[in-house]
Order: sequence, then structure tokens, then C-alpha cells
Amino acid sequence: MKYLIFALIFCASCMNTGNTNKNTIIEEKSDSIKKQTKLTIDKNEIQGTWADYETKREVYQIKGDTIYYFDHPDRLKYKITNDTFIIFYEDTLEKYKILELDKDSFINKSRLNYINHFYKTKY
Repeated sequence: MKYLIFALIFCASCMNTGNTNKNTIIEEKSDSIKKQTKLTIDKNEIQGTWADYETKREVYQIKGDTIYYFDHPDRLKYKITNDTFIIFYEDTLEKYKILELDKDSFINKSRLNYINHFYKTKY
């Protein structure tokens, strides 16, 4: 009977050790995936005319360092820093986290966590 209790305690302790190792492996894999998904941004891909994915309406055109909104008379400057798209308005600036930017698609997230999805209509 003593041996049976000892064997059960030993097996239980072995099971806990295995779970700890699995958690460590999962955490290490998660960290390596995060490192691999670092966004690479080609700033030339932002040039062109962009339409809203939902409304299919052209919203703005980007030439050089200037944004031309089709429903706004002002020309606005912008800048890309790391994974952030910054638009300079007359009295403020707005920052958007770039989630995806390639030759055909531009997806960003506003500070209010609204996802903006645009597709390119003219290059």
C-alpha cells in the first residue's frame, strides 16, 4: 500500500513537470512568431489613388509627401515612421498603425481601434 501511494505521488509530480515544459515551449514559439511578423514597409507602395474597401469610393491620392482628399480642399502632409502613418492636419495630427501595406492594399488602425481598409485604383 505504501508503494502504491508513493508511485501515485511520483507519477503526479512527473505530469506537472511535463506541463511546465510544454508551456515554456509554447511561450518560446509565440515569441519567435511575434519576431517573424515584423512589418516591412516599402514607402513607395503608398503612392497612388486609394479607394475605401467597403464603399468602393476613391478617397484620396498620395503623391510624394502630400495627400489629396477628394472631398477636402486642403493638401495635407504625411509621414511614415516605422509602422505608423501620420497625417498632419492644420491644427493637429492623426496617427494610424499600419497593419498591411503592399502595391494593392493599405490597411491601418486608428487610435480608436477602427480598421481602415483601402485598395489602390490608380498607380
